[in-house]
Amino acid sequence: LFMYSPIAFDPFLALARTDTAYLYGVTQVDSELVVGGLWEVTIQFMLQRNMDLSRLLPLAEEGRRDPGETLVAYLHRVGYSRWAFYNNFEVSRVDVWRSEAYADYFRHVDASLGMFYIRWGDALVRTFAVHMFNIPKVQIENLCYFHARLKFT
Repeated sequence: LFMYSPIAFDPFLALARTDTAYLYGVTQVDSELVVGGLWEVTIQFMLQRNMDLSRLLPLAEEGRRDPGETLVAYLHRVGYSRWAFYNNFEVSRVDVWRSEAYADYFRHVDASLGMFYIRWGDALVRTFAVHMFNIPKVQIENLCYFHARLKFT
C-alpha cells in the first residue's frame, strides 16, 4: 500500500482523544457471491439477543416499508445492500474486537460455516459488527493510495 499524500492527522491520536473506535478509508459494494446469507445470520443473531434491529438499516437496500410491516419482515424483504468497509486502510481500538459481544457474534457467524463455504471476509463481518454494536466510526476523507505490483525474483 502506497500513499499519494500524507494523512492530515494522526489516526491513533484521533482514537485516543475521541469516542471514535473505528476509522476507515474506503467503502465498496461487495459481490453477491461473497455476501450471501450473512444478512440472515446477523438478523438471527440479533433477534436471539433482543438487539435493536434498526442498527442494520444503514446496510439495508433502499425500499419503502409497508404500513404494518415489522422491521424484521422489512429487513428480510429488502435485503442487504452489499455495502461494506474496505479493509485496505482501517484503524481501530483493539478492545472492540476483543469484547465478549464481538466474540459471541464471531462464534455465531463461524458456526454458520459461511466464512468457509461462501467466503465471508473479515471486512464484511466487521462492517456488520460496527453497525450492530453501534461502534463510533469516522471515515478518513481524501485518502489517496494505491497498490503496487510486487515483483518477486
